[in-house]
Amino acid sequence: MSIATNGSLGLKEEAVYGTGVVPDKFVEFADESFKGDSGLIIPDLINGLRVERRVLPGAYTIAGDVNFPLTPEGITGWVLKGIFGKVVTTPNGDGTYTHVFTVGKSIPSFTVDIDRLAAAFRYTGVVFGSLAVSIDKQKTVDCKLATIARKDELITAQVPTFSDLDQYAGIDVGVEINSVPNSDVETASFTFNNEIEPVHTLDGTRFIRKAVPKTFKTDGSFTMEFGDKTMLEYFWGAAGATYPQRHLQSFPLKFNMIQDVHIGATERHYSMTVEFTRVYIQLDAPLKANNRIIQNVAFHPVQDLSTDEVVTVTLVNGESGYPDA
Repeated sequence: MSIATNGSLGLKEEAVYGTGVVPDKFVEFADESFKGDSGLIIPDLINGLRVERRVLPGAYTIAGDVNFPLTPEGITGWVLKGIFGKVVTTPNGDGTYTHVFTVGKSIPSFTVDIDRLAAAFRYTGVVFGSLAVSIDKQKTVDCKLATIARKDELITAQVPTFSDLDQYAGIDVGVEINSVPNSDVETASFTFNNEIEPVHTLDGTRFIRKAVPKTFKTDGSFTMEFGDKTMLEYFWGAAGATYPQRHLQSFPLKFNMIQDVHIGATERHYSMTVEFTRVYIQLDAPLKANNRIIQNVAFHPVQDLSTDEVVTVTLVNGESGYPDA
């Protein structure tokens, strides 16, 4: 019986793009959509009949998403490395480690195994195009990872192992606006995007030659009740502004996720912080009958002029690091 809950998905960083390895990190996930496309070539030719006669194989491409709740360990650190490309790890001396992820000049590739019961697939040359994170107090912190891959093949399915830690939930999240804790944000989401370009060359194969990350872009949004004019003043460009100014005003925005983990008799404090050091906003606060007035705040982060970073993600957990393959 093909029941999806019996399937599995795991990944591991590759040392060489497209050279498969055996995944050793698995994730509890909601769904996936990896699929190949044969790029069929159907010539439109004059052949004496009003029909199509030929179908030829074209460039073979693979793309797919994975939806999963965020956890302190498991695949999380590897996904962040695959999105950002750069990570620095520091031991804290108490059994925890601090991993700081920032935007690097390149990103690694991964092998992904997916067991679909009737057949198990190995995808090689997998690169992470984007990661979308959504936060709601009544749900888990959910992620959508968009990928492209070079090649797929059938394998013998592995027996997966999973992290024992719970996923992050919306109740674990706090927000800081302009470095001040804010309790009014109701929902939030943000996306990191590598804008991957798959490159096809005349190399005698059907597969992509490489996958190139272009400009790293990120944006997001949050909702909050329209209780004062603070966000409106940021939007218009100055504290106390009563109309749009000739300049824009930015501010830092931070999301903090905290989870206390008990390992035997020891309590450890795990966390993940997403810090945008300079964001600009757009907003609207429409009226709807019999509803609270809610501000929809869209934010666009840009490079901080003192640190050169657009966003910094800090992960604290019990894993010793995410070294290059």
